[in-house]
This record gives sequence, C-alpha cells and structure tokens, in this order.
Amino acid sequence: MLKPTALIAMLALGLLPSSTRSQTLFESWQAALKTDSDFLAQQDALDADRENSAQARALYLPNVTASAGLMYSRTTMNAHLPAVLAGEVPLSFSGTVVNGSVQATQPLFDGASLAKARELRAGARAAEARFAGQKQQLMLRVLDAYLDVQAAADALALVRAQEDVARREQRAAQARFDAGRARITDVREAQSRGDNAAAQAIVLSAQHDLALASYRALTGLDGQTIRPLKADVIPVPPVDPLSAWQSRADTASPTITAQQHALDAAMAKADDFGLAGHVKLEANASYQQMWRPGGNNSLLFPDRVGGYVGGVTLSIPFYTGGGMESRRRQALAQAAQSRHELDSALRDLHLQIERAWLGQRNAVAQIAALRVALESARLQERAAITGRDVEIRTQNDVVTAQAFTFDAQRQLDDAIRQYERNRLTLYALSGELSAEQLAWFDADLD
Repeated sequence: MLKPTALIAMLALGLLPSSTRSQTLFESWQAALKTDSDFLAQQDALDADRENSAQARALYLPNVTASAGLMYSRTTMNAHLPAVLAGEVPLSFSGTVVNGSVQATQPLFDGASLAKARELRAGARAAEARFAGQKQQLMLRVLDAYLDVQAAADALALVRAQEDVARREQRAAQARFDAGRARITDVREAQSRGDNAAAQAIVLSAQHDLALASYRALTGLDGQTIRPLKADVIPVPPVDPLSAWQSRADTASPTITAQQHALDAAMAKADDFGLAGHVKLEANASYQQMWRPGGNNSLLFPDRVGGYVGGVTLSIPFYTGGGMESRRRQALAQAAQSRHELDSALRDLHLQIERAWLGQRNAVAQIAALRVALESARLQERAAITGRDVEIRTQNDVVTAQAFTFDAQRQLDDAIRQYERNRLTLYALSGELSAEQLAWFDADLD
C-alpha cells in the first residue's frame, strides 16, 4: 500500500490515476520496443549486418556475367592479294555489329575470399551479440526511467506531507501561543519549516515533470499510472556467489561475446594479407558470338564468329612493393588492439558485476537497518510531541524529530529502489536479463 503521507500528498497533487489500470515495468519495456528511436535504429543496423552472412556465402558461389553490344563498324584493310582473289575478296566492311558473351567463374581456392568470409561471418555474429546486449540495455533504460518517476513522485509526496505537518504544527503552536502556553518563536519555527517545504515542492514538482517527460519520450506512455514499490519489499541476496556470476558473464555477456567476434574478424583480416590470402585458383569458362547483319560472309568479314573457352587460372603474387607486408603488420597490430580491448572489457565487466552483486547483497542488511531507523524516528517524533504537550520538550524538538522521520523514509525509499536496480543490473551484466526478471520487479509493485 502507499504510505499515508505519500497518499495524502499524491491525492492533493492529482498524481493518482482515476482508473485502476496501471503501467508495470514489463508493459513499459514492451512499449519502448515499439517507440524508442534509438532501439529501432539498432534493429535496422542489425538487419544490415545480417547481410554479411549472405555476402560470405556468395564468395564461394560461381559468378556468371552476360553482356551484349550493338555498334556501327567501318573497317578497311590494305592487303596485296593474289590475282585470282583480287576483286573476289572485299577489303572493307561497314555496317552494324552485334556481339554477346557469357562468362562464368567458379572459385576453387581463394585465400582472400576465405579470410573475407570469416571476417564477414564474425561481423554478423558480433552484430547479433550487440543487439542482444542493446535489448537488455533498453530494459535497464526503461527501469531507470521508471524508478526516476517513482523517486520524483515519492520525493514530491514526502515534501508535500512535510509541509502539511509543518502547517498543522504552526496552527497548533499559534493556538498554544494564544493560550499563553507557547512562545512566538515556536510559531515562527513551524512557519519557517512549512515555507521551506513549499519552496522545495516547487523544485521537486519540476523534477517530477522532467522525469515524466523522459519516461514518455522513451516509452510513449504518459507515466501518470506508474505503480509505486511496496513499502514491505523483502530484499533477497544474489542467488549465486560472485565468482559464478563473473564466470557466466565471461561466456554469456553480449558485450564480451561481441568483443570476441570482433577479435575473430580482426584476425581474419590479418590472414587476408598473408601470402596464402593472395593465392587464387579458379575455373573460368566463356562463350562469345559476334554477328554482322548484312555482311558478305567472306573469309575476312564473316557474318558470324563465335566459340567458347574454358580452363583453370592460378594466381600467386610474388612481389607487391612491400604493400602487402605493411597491410599485414597493420592488421596484426589492430588484432592485438582488439585482444587488449577484450581483456579490458572483461576486467571492467567483472568490476561492474561485483559492484551490482555487493549492492544487492548489502541491501538486505541496509534496508532492514533503515526500517528499524524509521520506526525509531517515529517513536522519537511521538515522544517529542508528548513531551511538548506536557511542556518538557519544545516545538523545535518536535519539528526536528519530524524531519528525522521524513529523512529516514526518504533513505528507505531510495535504498529499495537501488536494490531493485542492482538486482536487474546484475542479470543484465551477466547476459541473462529477460522478461522473467522484469516480472520479479513487477511483483514488488504495489
């Protein structure tokens, strides 16, 4: 259930929806999948990168090219012919020439194509891994936007409730002052607390509007019906030890998987510039015909000429001026860079997992301690009110105790939200965040 102070303030501000329908985290994520322009752009990028696999297959398939031409030709020959042929064989031709040909090439071995195909396939697999990670990152972005709206609403509700309490204490202090049982300073202190809370509410209201705008831009939803977290959320520690999470992340994390495929692509590019990468063996075949419509069908200018040819071609480069060796050294340096980037990504990932793991584990004790502190603050507040009523405590003591209560409530709310954030972040870092974990979060909503 909503905390009484939050409920009163949210009703006053009109933050509660008029209907019972509300937005869960899963529903917010589903909406973001269809509206977030960044994610939609990533989907298009994935579709483009998937074509790398088709391009890799094409490198092993035959290439067939057909061509045709139509031209006007005028040919004259100077030749001394035997007397018997003089005047019988024309030495010039003018007219239309039509030609057509078909060429086919089938790679039998092509080191460059093998390396390029490996590079293309690695790029396609890296794109798949990156997109899987981007999908989980979208979940976390929606989670952050969802929690930001909750935090802004809770903060605004608390300060409004604090203002209401301060105004009530101001009226009570005024009544006691009028009866001669209090000092005017008590009235002024309560009034100052109320005025300060009213000023804070203006700032927090703007922050709440901004949080709603960010959530709306991400999901397309208005955010007015976001559900708050339960006050009695029971935090649980991580289900596995830290080393198990880190080990799973080494193989399942989309970030690491994409980096490993990027390394494979870099190594393939280095192979492309090796000597074996430039050895090419291919089968070739072609068929060609040429026609001279209206020709004289002579030996020198026949009406039709055609034929076919087929064979095998082997190509091995022996000297490229040092360019090939330079490009290979460059590719090897880039591959070494990718390897170091992979090691760096693993190191950073392990640290991030440890941070989230410790955050979730420590939240169990922290939230329990803050709940005890909140109860103590409430007891202190009631004791201060009782003491003031019997004139052994001052109005300032009451106002200070009330401030402790609100601060303890704020710290508890923040700790619960941070626990939820750490819990889902841990799954995202290990590559395991899915709709199932979003359902766990939704189960903690009021």
